Amino acid sequence: MNSDGEGDTRRITQGRTRRFRILVLAGLLLFATGLQVAHVKRFQKLSPIDELQHLDYLLRAPTLDFPGSGDHVLRESAVVETCSRIESPFDDYVPSCVTDSAAPVDVTVLQEGGFNTAYIHPPGYYFIDGSITRAAKALVGENLGLLTVGRLAGLFWVWAAVALLWLAFKEFEASESIAAIGIVLVVTAPTFLSAVSTINPDGSAVAVGAAALWAAARWERTKRGAWMLVVVGAIAVMTKFSNLAGVAIALIFILVPAIRPTFRRVRLTGLRSLGSDSDDRQRILLVGISGLLVAVASIALRIGQAIVQVIPPNELPMAAPTIVEHLPAIQIAASWRVGLSPLQAAWFASFLQTALVRTLIPIVDFAVIAGAVVGGAIAAVGSRARRLAWCTLGVGVAFGPAFAMFLYFVQGVTISIPPRYGLSMVPALVVAAIPLLRIRLGFWIGSLLASVAAIAAVAAMIHPVVI
Repeated sequence: MNSDGEGDTRRITQGRTRRFRILVLAGLLLFATGLQVAHVKRFQKLSPIDELQHLDYLLRAPTLDFPGSGDHVLRESAVVETCSRIESPFDDYVPSCVTDSAAPVDVTVLQEGGFNTAYIHPPGYYFIDGSITRAAKALVGENLGLLTVGRLAGLFWVWAAVALLWLAFKEFEASESIAAIGIVLVVTAPTFLSAVSTINPDGSAVAVGAAALWAAARWERTKRGAWMLVVVGAIAVMTKFSNLAGVAIALIFILVPAIRPTFRRVRLTGLRSLGSDSDDRQRILLVGISGLLVAVASIALRIGQAIVQVIPPNELPMAAPTIVEHLPAIQIAASWRVGLSPLQAAWFASFLQTALVRTLIPIVDFAVIAGAVVGGAIAAVGSRARRLAWCTLGVGVAFGPAFAMFLYFVQGVTISIPPRYGLSMVPALVVAAIPLLRIRLGFWIGSLLASVAAIAAVAAMIHPVVI
């Protein structure tokens, strides 16, 4: 009798816990959806972060009409810019709204001289969002404009980011409350919100980074689903190359436990012992296959870009200021903080720039970094939590200089690397803070910060800055 009663009690408790988890996750999805939709409704102009070019690529991709270096934007995209305008001083030079379907449009007077500079990005993001946009547009007709529908397609990445972040937190045994704190801090950050609420491949970054982290942690725990990490690596290549930073964290997280014992065995017994340990062999094999697929996909994309190019990239007018002859050592050295701190101040729509939002940006930015550092320091030696923290911080510091050197040696250019390029590392940064959030003081500070961030984001939507 007692045994049956205890079993019934346990099942009831588990059922309540499951329902509570579902409710929390549903609430987070609803909250993130509300922020994205409100942002799309409030921000009617084009973002100056090349949104014209991204919109043009998005409209082309479903028909496999991928732009190449030297291609100009389509008339359809140009008309959107003339009527929606652009939130930039450059808007003064944009022609008046073109309403006549037969009227010519000189695309060369538009942003970036009318060239589609988004050709440098892989087609995955544009194909997914473009297909959603075209399908949704066929359903809603002219009720919503192309720009609005294209931006609302970003909900795909919002939902994926929240769901995969949740899975990553749970894979590291975080409570529902801790997972909610981390997710709210991410979805309210202006850098993330701007990426998923405008047409921009950076909108895919958090979802890809969270997927890679979850797949890696799940494989390590169960030794099943290795294919998921391989697939996520391919998706990263096909959405945006900088998304590989999140994949790199996941692969290094998998590889680290195999490095020291493998070297020890090789030193003692030679190369014949290289694959003698099953667990180490599986780790090395998984990382090797994932890395090989990433390399092959990257080379294939580079070849594809060369095939469709009209003008060599470095001969485009806007490329001239970025071309350098000597290694930009100063820029490389100064870029170390870009990946370590992806949520630092960046461009975001003027309506969102309330005093509270602007005040919170450096605070949240610091809290995310500090959370990973302290979380790694207090986690048990040899634990997955400590390993994740150090892998994440290491990749974060290396990301900026590595990306800058890639641009120089592969393309012969240098640019100021935007913090948003490191968004795929944000999931690992917030998950690495779990040990700190398990401490009462850390939990209450995190809860307070997440609550204020949520209030600030909602308040900015309700009472936006009017310029």
